[in-house]
Amino acid sequence: MYLPSLFAILRPIQIIKPYYITRLNPILLNTLILKMKIKPYFVLLKWRINHPENINRSSLYDIWKEYDEEFIYDSLLYDVIDCFDTHKEAVEHKRRLLNG
Repeated sequence: MYLPSLFAILRPIQIIKPYYITRLNPILLNTLILKMKIKPYFVLLKWRINHPENINRSSLYDIWKEYDEEFIYDSLLYDVIDCFDTHKEAVEHKRRLLNG
């Protein structure tokens, strides 16, 4: 029995939605991002240092680049502070939090 590949089933690249592409391999993901002009956003996280897996972390805050707008950030390891359109905004907010 022949099973068609994912790419044989999908029509033109433009119909692939952002939440589908995060499941693809990194090389293909980068190619699709460049072709579709998907704009990333940046998530500022605060690690829960009292959690046993975070004890050896050197920084309290971290910035993640993300493309999937429907991803639900829910973890015992961190809290989401905010989402930003640019990395510069996220870094500036992180700097303000660290400096008080």
